[in-house]
Amino acid sequence: MQGFEVIELDGYKDQRGWNTHPIPYELMEEHKLDNVHIVSLEPGTVRGNHIHTRQTEYIFIMGGPCRVAAVNPKTAELSDLIVLAGDLYLFKVLPGVGHGFKNIGLTTIYALCFSDLRFDPNNPDWQPCEVV
Repeated sequence: MQGFEVIELDGYKDQRGWNTHPIPYELMEEHKLDNVHIVSLEPGTVRGNHIHTRQTEYIFIMGGPCRVAAVNPKTAELSDLIVLAGDLYLFKVLPGVGHGFKNIGLTTIYALCFSDLRFDPNNPDWQPCEVV
């Protein structure tokens, strides 16, 4: 879907688990990151369900299963997939694309989120958009 990209990350897996580099080096080198945060999702809960109007956001889900969905509100085109524990996907969401994440498992999962716009609590860059 235009404006929503699923990037499969390189990873190294062994009996201990996995290791990956979820933040693209070019974003760090070009100083295009201005907001990095981690959120938790308890079983059955949803994060997101909004649209950013000015920022590009990246999301890396740690754990699973998690339902990831995005919608282009202008065309109603929908992307929907399930991320399983151990999947190494980075989601890139352009401005104007609604997105949401739902923990459909039985344990807490986490999302590493980063974007190119500093968070301003007086002027948050989001509008509600129910996706999941």
